[in-house]
Amino acid sequence: MTTELLQAGATAVERCADLFAADPIGCNLAANVIERGDDGRVVRVASETGTLGGAVEWGPGYTLTALRDGAHAAIAGALPAAGRIRLDGEVRDATTVAGHWSERTGGGFESIEILRVYRLGELHPPDVPGSVAAADAAHLDNAARWAVAFGAEVGLDDDDDDDADAELAARRAQVERATNEGRLWVWRVAGEAVAQLIVSTPCFGTVRIGGVFTPPELRGNGYAAALTAAVAGTERARPGVDEVMLTTQSSNAMTNRLYRRLGFEAVHEMLLLWLVAPES
Repeated sequence: MTTELLQAGATAVERCADLFAADPIGCNLAANVIERGDDGRVVRVASETGTLGGAVEWGPGYTLTALRDGAHAAIAGALPAAGRIRLDGEVRDATTVAGHWSERTGGGFESIEILRVYRLGELHPPDVPGSVAAADAAHLDNAARWAVAFGAEVGLDDDDDDDADAELAARRAQVERATNEGRLWVWRVAGEAVAQLIVSTPCFGTVRIGGVFTPPELRGNGYAAALTAAVAGTERARPGVDEVMLTTQSSNAMTNRLYRRLGFEAVHEMLLLWLVAPES
């Protein structure tokens, strides 16, 4: 078994392609991050039969691919031994890697959240007034504020980072990029945006819906459900797209019921946690 460090980008995608193709849903988030080619590094673990697993560095930590037996200890051994490191992956994989990391460093880990991963089955769109549209530049200010509000509501941001201006700037860059690429969608009623979401670029035949948000004063009208269904149907009809997936907090009974009513089927759960070194 070998462990190699790669730079995120096309070469890393190619090196891990056998694993990504075998489990496009389980590897989707990591594969998307690697494909973007940001500055993070990629840990790849392989045997003579192919890729066993990987972890990609982004933000304050690492996202795991799906991991095959034998990869967990090697991944843990390649992670930094100091500081406070965010880790996310399928529950068993993330827990096992965290356990190996704790044994190596003497540190511990703290759970943040469990997410449930869904794939689209038979779509059941709701009957809700309004229409779907690709967002335009006029929506950017609202889109950035809504993205910040979404992050605050789901509680997945690091509480140590309280720089509101930096957060707003980062979210604006995110939604501007998505708008320019035609990946930010809104539900409009009487010409006004009332809900939004972002869809990922296709990666090994899979797209991911995320950031589904309706302002609190507009909730209870089914706008987010209608938007999600419309975009999911459009994406699945695209050539080369085989799967449409999304994630939601497993503790949020309302959103889990909503997505099941739309036709999404649970696949597995993901664990988000902090690895905490002894001196942290």
